[in-house]
Amino acid sequence: MSANSFRQFKDFVTSGYKTPSKSNLFELIIPVPLCVSLEDSSFITNRGAQEHYDSINYLASNVTVPGRRVTTSEVRDIGVSRKFATNTAFGDLQVEFIVTKDQYHRDFFEQWMMNTAADQENRAGFYEEYTTTIQVLKWENASNVMMKPPGAFGDDVGKTRLNRSSAVWQMYGAFPYDMSEQSFNNGPTDLVKLNVNFFFERYRFDRIGNNTVKFGSNINDITVASTTNIANQLGFVLDQKDVAKVGV
Repeated sequence: MSANSFRQFKDFVTSGYKTPSKSNLFELIIPVPLCVSLEDSSFITNRGAQEHYDSINYLASNVTVPGRRVTTSEVRDIGVSRKFATNTAFGDLQVEFIVTKDQYHRDFFEQWMMNTAADQENRAGFYEEYTTTIQVLKWENASNVMMKPPGAFGDDVGKTRLNRSSAVWQMYGAFPYDMSEQSFNNGPTDLVKLNVNFFFERYRFDRIGNNTVKFGSNINDITVASTTNIANQLGFVLDQKDVAKVGV
């Protein structure tokens, strides 16, 4: 057995779970905070919850989840000094949106930030009203779950191989603190983007551990016909019990 065998490397990275993850399969969920819904009760009713979800998720062109760093201090008794852990620090959640013609994202974040700290008066909103829990889910291609549409006849008629979620980040107590400027020009046409940075109290990361859904070619397929079973089979559980175990 060679320590650097290409065949072993190929078998390793094509085994399923060790296949490199792709950057372009993710889902972003930002619930409407209370400060927006209380200030403008028609924000969701006029647009619809599905429109909000689709606008946030489909038009988030780039998402950068935070890293984590342990802060330290230094002590020296005798001889060489040593460091010891003092706290945890992490970066921001950064999202880049493609702006639509109806300026949905600009409108949403303008209202959110104005109700967080309005510029016409020297006061801020209630913390519980302007914060929310943001979720970023990582998806991967080609699970062993096959979806068979209701009413389809035959074993292979209409079946679709589904993707599955493999990890989730949850940012608790999140709110936007920085929204980028937008630039327009008379040069070559380009897409208008909007960058938003979020502060949050803490985040939790979890690998979604659904052992019934696997990656790879040498595994048995699971066929589901009921839409109520799809989310559970793919590991897409919004409350993320595995994350909750870590503690909030």
